[in-house]
Amino acid sequence: MPARWTDAQLDRLRTVADEPADRAVRAFFNASPDSAQWNRLHALLDSFVSDSAAPPPGLPPELIDYLTTTARVPPPSLPRISAGEALFADLGPEILLVLGCYSLPAAYAAAKGAQVLCRTEFLERAAQLRLFQTAQMIVDVMSPGGLGPRGTGIRAAQKVRLLHASIRHLIRTDASNPWNADLLGVPINQEDLAGTLMTFTLVVLDGLAKLDITVPREQQEAYYDAWRAVASLMGLVDELIPATLEEARELMTVIHRRQIAASPEGVRLTQSLLQALSEGPFAAEAAGAPASWLSRLANGAIEHEMKQISSVLMRHMLDGQADRNGTPVADLLQLPPAPMFSEFLLDVALRIGAAIEHDLNDTAHRRRVLRWFNIRLIDWMLTRQLGAGRSLFSVPDSLYASWKHT
Repeated sequence: MPARWTDAQLDRLRTVADEPADRAVRAFFNASPDSAQWNRLHALLDSFVSDSAAPPPGLPPELIDYLTTTARVPPPSLPRISAGEALFADLGPEILLVLGCYSLPAAYAAAKGAQVLCRTEFLERAAQLRLFQTAQMIVDVMSPGGLGPRGTGIRAAQKVRLLHASIRHLIRTDASNPWNADLLGVPINQEDLAGTLMTFTLVVLDGLAKLDITVPREQQEAYYDAWRAVASLMGLVDELIPATLEEARELMTVIHRRQIAASPEGVRLTQSLLQALSEGPFAAEAAGAPASWLSRLANGAIEHEMKQISSVLMRHMLDGQADRNGTPVADLLQLPPAPMFSEFLLDVALRIGAAIEHDLNDTAHRRRVLRWFNIRLIDWMLTRQLGAGRSLFSVPDSLYASWKHT
């Protein structure tokens, strides 16, 4: 059979960005080109808290037009969205764990895309913040009703599109460090966006399987269909939104062959992510102790162990992934070797969790050994603050209660 996606097609789409969002951002900066406009844009993005929120007055017409014309969920996806959201309602903590330990490292292995992330220096300087924001976007779009008229999902997707457009504007106008479009394509181009869709869908489903979590085929399809709607809202062109899981896997294989490669940027991003994950709930608890030599020693030991746990999980998730030369992705990212005892404990935990699931044979009461850890991580994320008492991360009360007590 002829290939559904060719190198020539994807090469062309690396030159395509997201004109509606780019046009809105250009108009925003043309209205006031001073450096303070960046702060105004981020304040505007932070104000997008619900789909019903009216745009603030004084915006350029192009930005108002963008907010109006990009707020519609594609009709063919509507019947499947609620079924996809149901999977997130059931397995949200595990999905967020897969995000941090599989989806993000897999994305960092795409050498050209990693260039964009490092050029902004945002992920390196504030890896924890970026992790929280990505998790928040997933919660916003995938919570039950998130893409409905009262949900936060559509505004969240619009916010991400504008954030991408602002990064493109920043890179394109940086005369001190010109962007090599001939080599790298447009920053955050259509192929990179398609790769991101794969990391939020197929990679997540694969990650759940690697945690010995069984997801019926029908639920997998519904989850993917819900993300097809999100991808459209976030500016991905129709030709790069596969209709089925099989087509999505074919596209992911092609993108993987084209983009997975070693890069210093991918290594730096992975190390920043490991550091962010090591500063998690257990380290935070230890940090509350008096600053004695013993507490400092304990904090250092906890941080070291958290890095090891995160690294073991990442290596477990990335197992079987390699570049075109056969080099494992975990080695491309220079993940620390997994201690044998840590690997053994992870294997035991997964086997016990699978046995519990099998014995219960009841989806409503399905809980695994990793759920306790995941809830602790979410509790910690919920308590983090970003200036003026504003939370970094939030989850609808009903969804959190379901995760914690189901």
